[in-house]
Amino acid sequence: MKLLASFPVLVFAVLPACAAARGTARGPEGGPAVRTGEPTEAECRELARKIEEAARSGDPARFDPLIDLDGLLDKAREGLEVSPAADASFRKRARESHGIGRGVCAAVKRGASYRLLRLLPAGGEVRLLFRLVNGDRGVNYHDLRVRRMGDGEVRIGDGLIYAMGENLSDMYRRFLLETAGAEKPVLDRLNAPQSEFVKNLPAIRRIHLLQVQGKLREAYDAFRELPSGLRGEKHMLIFLITIAQPLGEAEYEEALDRFLKAFPGDPAGDLPSIDFLVLKKKYDEALGAVDRIERAVGDDPYLECVRGNIHRLRGDAARAKRCARRSIDREPDLAAPYWILLAVSLAEKDFAETARILGKLEGELGVEVKDPKDAPEYAEFVLSEEYGKWIRSRPPKRTGGKAEKDPESP
Repeated sequence: MKLLASFPVLVFAVLPACAAARGTARGPEGGPAVRTGEPTEAECRELARKIEEAARSGDPARFDPLIDLDGLLDKAREGLEVSPAADASFRKRARESHGIGRGVCAAVKRGASYRLLRLLPAGGEVRLLFRLVNGDRGVNYHDLRVRRMGDGEVRIGDGLIYAMGENLSDMYRRFLLETAGAEKPVLDRLNAPQSEFVKNLPAIRRIHLLQVQGKLREAYDAFRELPSGLRGEKHMLIFLITIAQPLGEAEYEEALDRFLKAFPGDPAGDLPSIDFLVLKKKYDEALGAVDRIERAVGDDPYLECVRGNIHRLRGDAARAKRCARRSIDREPDLAAPYWILLAVSLAEKDFAETARILGKLEGELGVEVKDPKDAPEYAEFVLSEEYGKWIRSRPPKRTGGKAEKDPESP
């Protein structure tokens, strides 16, 4: 079980702010009335339902219309004088990429889950906090802001992507700078970090190409040649983490350390650091990172799973089981805590419990588990009487549902 994110891509609140200042206005030329005012709680929950449904479908064409892309792009270019040609090119490229819908749907097709955790009222606006649990790629959170459109409908107007540590509009602004940053009216309005980014775009593109080609050492060394101010920007440090993570332990530790010192307490640094801290057997520090993430996102049963797995790996089976069961109590259809209980049952040679959990995963949670007979961790279980009973009791193999997966290594 992957603890938390590697990089790419509370109780439910009462929403008093949603109830104020809403009504309807006449539609154009006497047409149907158009709803006005702040989005209501019911509208926000309906939008969240549509987002979850679109994600489950795996079709970005159903997800993308739920996002106000034009509004996002307008926000990204605020304060910049962009030529019509550059603006058209920027919008065309943005529509072709349209990252969040494509990314979420691709992850769900691979077996990830995308679920609303809660509605968050804040300063007259409403935000939808979604959790993306992405198998061995860990977890991410999307804090999406709801806005009412001119046609009266509600859509996503912007959002914070936790693993990136910034808003969608910030990412699109850099996308715009790649397209139009060389234009003098644009350059004249940029702040120092943005100007440094534009000046070094050729070097940044070369580093990205080296990364894509798998030339990680060259990419890492080239990154260190960039100006120090640019290297210290949040999005650039995250870029460095993606290069360093597969390169080597020393480089990864250095990249994480630089980010955490520059942005202490930022979930974008804590999310990838947990696995590394566990590998270094710094279990208390890993648990501290989980606590900081929980303070940022609020209560999430998945984070209780992460705690449970940390306790399991440090050898505290009793705490691991308590965390897993608390997670199940809060979110019964979450598969992650069952993998923790499964690993503990194998370690304790409680093979009746192993069989029960495998049956629960397949029979009730819809996880299609491959026969573990060739997995070394399951060798003793496979020789047991309980294994034979489980094999004989398995439901017929389905062609739909969640993707089949190997039992997770303890």
